[in-house]
Amino acid sequence: MQSQYFELEPVLEAQIKTITAIEDVFTPFSVDDLFDLPVNDNGVGIIYVGDRVGETGSSGKITEIFQQWLVVLVVSDASAQFEGTMSIRQKADPLICALLSALQGFNPNLKHYRPLKRVEAGVKVGSLSGCAYFPFLFESQVMRAY
Repeated sequence: MQSQYFELEPVLEAQIKTITAIEDVFTPFSVDDLFDLPVNDNGVGIIYVGDRVGETGSSGKITEIFQQWLVVLVVSDASAQFEGTMSIRQKADPLICALLSALQGFNPNLKHYRPLKRVEAGVKVGSLSGCAYFPFLFESQVMRAY
């Protein structure tokens, strides 16, 4: 059976679900879609953002590819307003630590994928309607020819 291009996604979802404090895990298509999802207290969005392409060898047949996945922690706290947002960061702090601990260096045990590495997200922390969004970008080197 040929491997699927996005076979890493359900493995990431399962790994994040091992964090008991995370209530919901979403797999929206984009960050904009994540903003539209209802979050009761906290949740995590997993979004495929593309590939980082490295060196090409073997007459262009084999390309070094790093699949990139944006993992966004969403924390809701109605009491966190413009003038006082410390409470939402306090609520997010242990969740961020648990999420990073679960994903940094995580080996998905898939034939073609290497352990996850955290890279610069290129997306800033944001907020919207009493929710804070904490983005983290992870990549896994894909070792296969297409």
